[in-house]
Amino acid sequence: MVAFGAIWIFPFKYSGSCSESDAAAGECFGGVSRIRSKVDELRSEYNNSILLDGGDQYQGTLWFYKFGGQIHAHFMNIIGYDAIGLGNHEFDNGVSGLVPFVVNASFAVLSSNIDLSDTPLQGKIAKSKTFTIGGEKIGVIGYTTKSTPYISNPGDAPSTEQAQGSYPFVVKTSASGENVLVVQDYAFGKYLGRLHVNFDDAGKVTNFNGNPVLLDGSVPKDPELESMVHSLLPQIEALQNEPVGSTHVLLQGDRKVCRVRECNLGNLICDGMLRQNLRHSDDTYWSAVGIAVVNAGGIRSSLNIGAITVGDVIKVHPFRNTVDIVELRGEAVLKMLEHAAFEWTQDVSDLSGSFLQVSGMRIVYDMTRAPGSRVVDVQMRCSKCKIPHFEPLNKTEVYQIVMNEFMVSGKDGYSMIPEEMIRKHTIGNVDLEILIDTIKQDSPVIQGLEDRIRFLHEIKEDSLISKLVQEKECVSDSAPSLTFTLPFMTLGLLLVLNGVKLLSSEV
Repeated sequence: MVAFGAIWIFPFKYSGSCSESDAAAGECFGGVSRIRSKVDELRSEYNNSILLDGGDQYQGTLWFYKFGGQIHAHFMNIIGYDAIGLGNHEFDNGVSGLVPFVVNASFAVLSSNIDLSDTPLQGKIAKSKTFTIGGEKIGVIGYTTKSTPYISNPGDAPSTEQAQGSYPFVVKTSASGENVLVVQDYAFGKYLGRLHVNFDDAGKVTNFNGNPVLLDGSVPKDPELESMVHSLLPQIEALQNEPVGSTHVLLQGDRKVCRVRECNLGNLICDGMLRQNLRHSDDTYWSAVGIAVVNAGGIRSSLNIGAITVGDVIKVHPFRNTVDIVELRGEAVLKMLEHAAFEWTQDVSDLSGSFLQVSGMRIVYDMTRAPGSRVVDVQMRCSKCKIPHFEPLNKTEVYQIVMNEFMVSGKDGYSMIPEEMIRKHTIGNVDLEILIDTIKQDSPVIQGLEDRIRFLHEIKEDSLISKLVQEKECVSDSAPSLTFTLPFMTLGLLLVLNGVKLLSSEV
């Protein structure tokens, strides 16, 4: 038996969009045309095979935005899937949004742990299905995860992913001591999982082998499906004129702003990423994820006051990066923030896209210091708390941070992320879709600046002390006749003059 396995309809580059030049350079992966081609090849090699999918077909692409789940059912029918277990993303649009996928699927749609009574899907999703393959009965049970699962990467790492264990990963059951084979082939249809298992007459596993197959440019595309995909492309392109929402404020995405300081479009993007990925709260914590970051290089355009279309949002996020949750210790977070400031400059001809926009952080930089020591203060929004508030960065604490796959993979110089991350939760939402949803929910948008990123030399300009310094004169309320002149002060000076206290802290 060979089990294959979520698919992106169109090829992608490192979980982003794929251009013609990318394809020519061999940097594009996956797509339904390659999946069908490789599935047909393996089916011809192995008579006894079953094609399974672990769910999360409902990913935030323009294809899903335009056609919904029906398009995924259509292509999966043609490829010939046998069964799918529902993932948590299948419910992104509610139960009603799942109906078109289920009713159009010619394969089994399974979940053993969801209650769909009194919904349009009552009776349409089974807990399990038994297949007879080569004279043997194979039981397939569906399970829908309660939270975003940790994604195991493929064995032998034929591409950029690093394996988190053997493929398959073998677990012995506590009851019988039998081997249970656990497999995961990354995400986005970049790989086709391949597992070859032999059973004895009693149905026990005797031996096994396999490895995910990388669907790169060496895998030919099925001409029938490739033709279907290209026939639908004009409808995807026409989406650009579709209205999304509106904004009452200029959403500033200019590189001369977002690569130098806090920008309100960066705030909106990060808040939207965070909102999309909030975990279910419980009696103790309001959320497991309270922080998001985005590299300013991923913000490519502003959104002007007025109506916003899909095309406008595409100009902001043309790369269509997927979004992940990464676990980092505070020490690694500090390295990340130092890198964000490492190449900082106000020279508009040499602005670095590695500067970060944030949500759930308050950062103070001193750009007069040497690179690598410019972070003066960091406050992190707590997640293990009943009421969200900001606390000083703890170098030993583990923080869950939402960020795009571009950063997760170490691009833009963020090598400390893949090197020091404790684990990664692959979500699969696309930044473009997240921003579209955020604008829809928030329209009319009135996002402003919130002092999430500040510079040491500017703080005194906004404080009582700095006003007094600039005026070089102070009058005590308790002694109106007493006046005095202050020379230039650095932060950290505590003055007690006739009952007047001025306090600030130097870091």
